[in-house]
Amino acid sequence: MLMSDHIKGLLFAFTGVLVLSPDSLLIRLADIDQWSLLVYRGLSMALGMALISYYLDSVPLPKQYRNIGRTGAFAAICFTGSTIGFINAVTYTTIANTLVIVATAPLFAALFGRLFLGERLKLMTFIAMLFVLGGMILVVGQADEGSHWLGNLCALVTAVCIAATFVLNRKNKDTNMVPAISISGGLVAIVALPFASWAVLDAYTIFILGLIGLLVTIAFVLITVAARYIPAAEISLILPLETVGGIALAWWFLDEVPGNLTLWGAAIILLALSVHSYFVLKKVRTL
Repeated sequence: MLMSDHIKGLLFAFTGVLVLSPDSLLIRLADIDQWSLLVYRGLSMALGMALISYYLDSVPLPKQYRNIGRTGAFAAICFTGSTIGFINAVTYTTIANTLVIVATAPLFAALFGRLFLGERLKLMTFIAMLFVLGGMILVVGQADEGSHWLGNLCALVTAVCIAATFVLNRKNKDTNMVPAISISGGLVAIVALPFASWAVLDAYTIFILGLIGLLVTIAFVLITVAARYIPAAEISLILPLETVGGIALAWWFLDEVPGNLTLWGAAIILLALSVHSYFVLKKVRTL
């Protein structure tokens, strides 16, 4: 029995998000300023994505970069915003707040997909979006000492930019969009470069930075490929899986205990995700 494109897309997205789950923990463990981290993260993304694209696509690499066109250029800019926003969000607020707010990306992905791609918004997806919005409101309403409005705002910018990137990748679904993520890595490094401290790195920090670069590269290649097979809204509805893993890891390793409202908000978002995914898979199996 051949695997349907829809199931392929879900598997690519699920695996990518799973690989991405330790990202926020590793950012904290790196213990360097956010701008220096962004430089190293951007450079590793630029190089890693270029190498993967070179080995997996038979088209010459320069032509791959040209093929992404204006849509790919906009995707690169949007992903640059999401990367810078995410690192600053983790810096200025709790990991739990960051991940739960980023999990609202489905709201924006569905909206952008409807406005720019004409993708029909299914009733089931719309209902799930409402629950996600309710969960985000609870998280933003959590007034704990570790939370800061700037961090929450950066997390919201991240959600909007991620959603826009998914929609643009979906628009160019017949084109290899991995080079767009590579370009984004270069842009991130360029933007962060003037603010970096350039402290001497020890072996531990170098290891953490290398691990971040490896996991982020693998994760976003998988997520980018997923956009060829399923709508942007469905990809972003899988993102809350990172929320569970990220919050659990921060709680376990950093003793960063999320507030009650954050936990309730995360529970609502994850419940909406689980129910939505169940019905999507059930519908696909009946086709």
